[in-house]
Amino acid sequence: MDVFNDPVLLAKSIKSIKIPLNGTGPIQTAISTSDGVKLDSIDENFMLKRQPGVFCASEMLDWDAPTWGYLITTCMATGRMAGKCAVQFVCK
Repeated sequence: MDVFNDPVLLAKSIKSIKIPLNGTGPIQTAISTSDGVKLDSIDENFMLKRQPGVFCASEMLDWDAPTWGYLITTCMATGRMAGKCAVQFVCK
């Protein structure tokens, strides 16, 4: 069976990926990236204004901030919100 055609199998495969951690970097370098999707090009639902149905979150966004190690929190929060908004958009 093709893993890409079975959402349950795909989710299980993604969840089983092992990513080794070799250590951490200095806290001073824990800054989110910039030069992503401009914030004025998305609406309040994280959807691109010029491409309805395309949602952005996390490091896709152009925000340069000293996250000091909390980037995962922002990634999860914006991803959750964009995901919820995407479901609402599709289920209209």
